[in-house]
Amino acid sequence: SPLAVAVAFAGLAAGAELHIVPQELVARPRQLAAFVRSSELTVWLTNHGLLSELVRSDSISDGDFPSLKRLLWTGDPLLVPILQELMRRLPLTQFARVAGSSNLKLSGQAVEIQSLPEAEFLPTSSPTLEVVPV
Repeated sequence: SPLAVAVAFAGLAAGAELHIVPQELVARPRQLAAFVRSSELTVWLTNHGLLSELVRSDSISDGDFPSLKRLLWTGDPLLVPILQELMRRLPLTQFARVAGSSNLKLSGQAVEIQSLPEAEFLPTSSPTLEVVPV
């Protein structure tokens, strides 16, 4: 998507290192988690389905991914129990859902979740807290 390309190039322009997840790891949650650990990711952009599968398969341990500062996902909002479990297991990580615009202009919106109590009351369609045209 254009938003994913913009995010990738913005990171590279800022001096970040880009790690592409090998396709064969997408269907293997334990190996995917090992990849995130060994790559020492600080910001991870993924999708809601992979995060849900990582939690359901118990592939993320308490305090896992110690270098991960921000976890961003695309697609649908995470189910509240999945998000709560991720926040419990990764207490030092910030979480935000990123969604692209439906019009032809490239823009994005992010909804950042600050705490578990806040996550309990998320509506099905999260409100837009910030819209950033690119």
